[in-house]
Amino acid sequence: MLFFEMRFIFIVFFLSLSKILSHPHVFVVTSYTVTIEEKKIKDVRIKWIFDEMTSLYYINDFDLNKDGKFDKKERDFITEESFTGIAKYGYMCEIKLNNKKVKIKGKDFLPEIKNNLLVYNYTVEINQPIKSSDLLQVFSIDKENYIAMVLDKKNIKILSDVETSHKIKDINGEFYFGKASIIRIR
Repeated sequence: MLFFEMRFIFIVFFLSLSKILSHPHVFVVTSYTVTIEEKKIKDVRIKWIFDEMTSLYYINDFDLNKDGKFDKKERDFITEESFTGIAKYGYMCEIKLNNKKVKIKGKDFLPEIKNNLLVYNYTVEINQPIKSSDLLQVFSIDKENYIAMVLDKKNIKILSDVETSHKIKDINGEFYFGKASIIRIR
């Protein structure tokens, strides 16, 4: 009996190591624009800029005609291969209103090549009513810790027809870390 217990403990320990030892393989600088109109959080437009190594790899795979830009056929291919995949992970972002997760829907995906780097632009639609004193939190995050999401604090924009305040906050999860935008509705 002791043998089975020890084997079980060893298996649990070994499987837990995969999470403990996981680390990012892809680095993405992320920025976004939050749009608030007519007492609703309309959407968040997100921009990812991939690291040089990842960009080189994916541009080589996705730029089929090797002309340094994505044509419609290539963009459609990337949308199918990539954007549909990140939908399973909540578009790699989490949006909370008053500490409750908000349902989002991705749209308007546009991959491009800028300065030899792979860039993804997309929008997550929210259309959530807000009121004075609400607290909106926007996180770009990969809880699997495969992609390191680095927030470009200089390129966070709030387009709002109501008064807001904004700050950046460190977040520390069980196996991930990063920064979040905290937007207070006045």
